[in-house]
Amino acid sequence: MANLKSLAKDTAIYGLSSIAGRFINYLLVPIQTTAFAASGGQYGVVTNIYAYTALLLVILTYGMETTFFRYVNKTEENPQTVYSTVLISVGSTAALFVALVFAFLPQIATFMKYPDHENWVAVMFVCVAIDAFKCIPFAYLRYQKKALKFAALQLVNIILNIVLNLMYLIVLPAMKLNPFGLYDEHFTVDVGMVFYINLICTAVVLLCFWRELTGFRWRFDVKLWRRMLRYAWPLLVLGIAGILNQTLDKIIFPYLYDGTDEKTQLGIYGAATKIAMIMAMITQAFRYAYEPFVFGKAKDKDNRDTYAKAMKFFIIFTLLAFLVVIAY
Repeated sequence: MANLKSLAKDTAIYGLSSIAGRFINYLLVPIQTTAFAASGGQYGVVTNIYAYTALLLVILTYGMETTFFRYVNKTEENPQTVYSTVLISVGSTAALFVALVFAFLPQIATFMKYPDHENWVAVMFVCVAIDAFKCIPFAYLRYQKKALKFAALQLVNIILNIVLNLMYLIVLPAMKLNPFGLYDEHFTVDVGMVFYINLICTAVVLLCFWRELTGFRWRFDVKLWRRMLRYAWPLLVLGIAGILNQTLDKIIFPYLYDGTDEKTQLGIYGAATKIAMIMAMITQAFRYAYEPFVFGKAKDKDNRDTYAKAMKFFIIFTLLAFLVVIAY
């Protein structure tokens, strides 16, 4: 019972931070749709590029977040070795991804239909590479049961993003000031600045992980890494399938829409589908607490009853989440 109480407490902390954070993040929708005219298609650009980054985030983490919990709780494994191996693995692939993006940036931007805005693609792909690396320190916080720090950093990222978007998209144009604080009667907002703001927020949160990224010996265990990859690849396949279900429509929309205003229509469509995030954020809150709970108990024997109760809790929780969304 004590274990289930701990699970419920962690779910509450992760849940409140996730629900509150994503609700605050949802405020970006009215802010950005107010700042960008629907006919201009700018919000369609935001929707399209963020769909790409969501898919890339799953690919660049390639199941290592969940794999970390599987191996860090094994009695025969050194937790610090597991952590550093995962950090080096995900960090290396993220760095390789950034190098490939800059090497083929014109071709990638043209394929995504942004040949005149390569900087948008570059900024967001650098951002998603950092986000992929950040997933591991976030997982480490969950392993250490530091739910409050986890929640605080998530909220810092979201609130900073909201404040900077609000200042740039609403406040400065209303005061006729440019980003340097100088009066400019003809100042207009640029959709590309939304991506730079995202990069700033991501970098700030990364700096907050200095304690989780220092103070231990960085070691890459090749044999351990190979075992982890064997465990991770099915998770990658499932993760790609899951994220495509959420983002594929927004990625292929510009290629399938028969018209010249595809970005305009995609912006309207993307804003309307944001309501689906409510279901996702509720179930994500439980997963944040459930993964370290389940894998942490793998060290103990005869925990079938605990697993059964936890799974029952999970089923009830997800059913309630589904009913909330339907009622909404």
